[in-house]
Amino acid sequence: MQWWLYSAGSLGWAMINFALSTMFMFRYAPAQPNANHWPILTTTVLAGLAMFSGRIFDAISDPLVGHYSDRVRTRWGRRRPFMAAGLPPLILSFILVFTPPTAQQSAWNAAYLAAALSVYVVAFTLYVGPYLALLPEISTTPAERVHLATLLGVFSLVGTALGGVGAPWLTQRFDFLGMAVVIGAVGMLFMLLPFLVQERADLPPPTGLPFLASLRSVWDNPPFRPYLVGQVLLMMTLNAILSTANYFAVCILGKETAFGSVVIGVAIGAAAAGMAPVNWLALRWGKRRAFQLCMLWLSAGLFGVGAASFLLVGQVLPWLAALGLTGLALSGVFVLPNAMLADVVDADAERTGTRREAVHYGIQALGTKMSAGLSAIVVGLVLTLGHTAQEALGVQLVLPVAGMFPLLAAWAFQRYPIDS
Repeated sequence: MQWWLYSAGSLGWAMINFALSTMFMFRYAPAQPNANHWPILTTTVLAGLAMFSGRIFDAISDPLVGHYSDRVRTRWGRRRPFMAAGLPPLILSFILVFTPPTAQQSAWNAAYLAAALSVYVVAFTLYVGPYLALLPEISTTPAERVHLATLLGVFSLVGTALGGVGAPWLTQRFDFLGMAVVIGAVGMLFMLLPFLVQERADLPPPTGLPFLASLRSVWDNPPFRPYLVGQVLLMMTLNAILSTANYFAVCILGKETAFGSVVIGVAIGAAAAGMAPVNWLALRWGKRRAFQLCMLWLSAGLFGVGAASFLLVGQVLPWLAALGLTGLALSGVFVLPNAMLADVVDADAERTGTRREAVHYGIQALGTKMSAGLSAIVVGLVLTLGHTAQEALGVQLVLPVAGMFPLLAAWAFQRYPIDS
């Protein structure tokens, strides 16, 4: 029951986070023309810069939250006080992202978006960093971690589907504010469930290293550096796919915005189909090799779907079939990283004699959130080459550009020393 309550929380925050990743760019710079007559509120470049500027706050908040979450001892546990502090502003700021101050194109909209995203990322850190740090506490063996990470991946995948698939559909019917309220409310309900998980009270406190020394010690953990580089590159890919799904629906497939739900649904459905094989591969070959195989498959598939975006314009079924084959590799995104990071934390504990779960997860969150900001800038720049039904070159080039990142991630994992 502990594992189910814990894993269900990821459905909530994944749904909210992927709804935001899918819709924020389209909210402020929608494809033209669109059936709802949504105006352009700022440029794609400024929207991308707003996302990146919001991530700058993570340069401080992620490691700090991780450091103090490992050290704090309260009668409510180490993790729950931080999660409780982060949940209300997370929901509120998510809704505010989709309520810009003016309905006309203006630099104020970009500034407002940057401010709302800054609050969002800090609140997200307060909840998700300590939440993920619970995984090594409630699973202790490599096999348990693969199984718990798979369960976590299933709930995350469902949350991603509800957010990524549901957000365009809800937006088409209830506009952006209605979508944000519905997804925020449902996400909050699931994010309350991990508060019922019993934290371990027998863990010794970490050594008294000050903040910066603790960060340096974690960075010196040999398997952590290649792991983090791979994760940053992987999340750049995932965010590029999600943030352009609606553009593919309108500009490549000739559909309405709501068809973005189908685009994401195909990718997520394929990822779900690949989860059992990836679990089997991780147990048989080791998590590192399974991860590298997924990244090579993903890279090749994105180049293929990118080519299909030029060759199969308006041909819905063949294009979706190519996307589905590529999406099988996304299962590795949802199954493997959390299990691998738990192994990395164990390696650090053996090396130093102390456990710093949340610092590891905090630095990982810093890297992956900065990668989301970098991805938004890259996507915003590429889309300036064309994101309309008449001129779609920017949309067509997004996936080939994104396909380079998993290739680099697979190369980075050549230096990852843990084979279990």
